[in-house]
Amino acid sequence: MLADGQAAVVYCFHLATLSPVIILYRRSSVERYAVPGDDFLLGFVERLGINEVIYNTAVSFAQPERIPELLVRLKELTGARLLLLIHDFFVVCPSHFLLNDRGVYCDLPATIECNRCIKATEQTFVSFYKPRTIEEWRKPWANAMHSADEIRTFSESSLALLMRAYPDLPVGKVVVKPHRAEHPPFQPLRPSGGQHLCLGVVGQIGFHKGSKFLQALASEIEHRCSPVRIVVIGTIETACNPNVVSQTGAYRQDQLPGFIEKSGANVMLFPSIWPETFSYVVQELMALDLPVACFAMGAPAERLGAYSKGLILRSLSPSSVLDELIVFHRRLYLSGESS
Repeated sequence: MLADGQAAVVYCFHLATLSPVIILYRRSSVERYAVPGDDFLLGFVERLGINEVIYNTAVSFAQPERIPELLVRLKELTGARLLLLIHDFFVVCPSHFLLNDRGVYCDLPATIECNRCIKATEQTFVSFYKPRTIEEWRKPWANAMHSADEIRTFSESSLALLMRAYPDLPVGKVVVKPHRAEHPPFQPLRPSGGQHLCLGVVGQIGFHKGSKFLQALASEIEHRCSPVRIVVIGTIETACNPNVVSQTGAYRQDQLPGFIEKSGANVMLFPSIWPETFSYVVQELMALDLPVACFAMGAPAERLGAYSKGLILRSLSPSSVLDELIVFHRRLYLSGESS
């Protein structure tokens, strides 16, 4: 927008001070304003002349249940086009990764179970939500989606989940538009394969990205006295057996191919435990022509299901996953099928 000579207003929540903030971006300046309330925001925006309101995410906002109504008010006040981007599932549930109170993907159960979970969960951002029923959460979001000019998802799987939560969603307003590739042009890598499986895991691996699963998988590898090793190209936030799991530390995007080559990884694992709306990591690994495995959920499974070197894991059990990955490695490198 700045490159096109426009200005942009970003409304966000500053966690350090627990207060909302407006950031006004112009080509030659950046200005910040504390926001004492919605009336201040609405008055500020009204004076500027806004032509588009883009919802990115409201995760971390205090009183997040107010956001959908605010979006509708902004559209009505300014006459702007309203675009809702579905980067996560906050419009479906205050647990924006759809992880329940046990830390497991919920798969959108009946509302009675949702209401039990919302009250029971200790997830930080869910606790910001005061009404604590899924019906009260979804009603204003449904109104915002009906008011929107476009609802943009980045995969068919995200759209399917959205439709399950909102069967009356105005389908004519929904556009499925995957993100554009933003990585440097990668040349295909050719892992040596070797006799033993070496799993490569890319990214900053927190809980929702599968850190606890990797910890359990490492324990299973150790329990079997297996020669399998795991290399995290990036960092992992959970302590894992160092005899099984190593990590490279942070890397720049252009360094990824070199880090993977040096790691000795011959099968890549994408261990995210929620139905991601898109994955740049999976996109990059496919661009490198590497074998990639993931769980049967979200956009990664949608893409890898149509990829000749993709494996959709049938289970989240560490023992079963290890068996599947060993067979996958054997088929790729030890049965004459690899190129």
